[in-house]
Amino acid sequence: MFMSKGFESHFETQIPSAESIKQNVFLKVLQLHFLYLEKGEMRKLFAILADIEDDSFLGLEVSKVLVNTVWSMVYGKIVRWIFLPYMVYFVCFIGFMTFFFDPE
Repeated sequence: MFMSKGFESHFETQIPSAESIKQNVFLKVLQLHFLYLEKGEMRKLFAILADIEDDSFLGLEVSKVLVNTVWSMVYGKIVRWIFLPYMVYFVCFIGFMTFFFDPE
């Protein structure tokens, strides 16, 4: 084999027991189901968040979960309604400049 017996025996004796591996698990639940129910709910939520004067909310894990949830909801819409029309416009512009535009 590649490894010496001393190398293997070092790791065989250093394996922790099952009792020392146990750790506490903290579970946090954030209910954001209301964002999916009606169209204006997300707008109301952002209006409430905009009125909060204490910026310490932005450092909380709740805000990170909220941003990830909202991003997963709007990513497809951004791609479909902003990025793809821009790409169509870009391809048309490049095609026009390549085949039809004559600067002279």
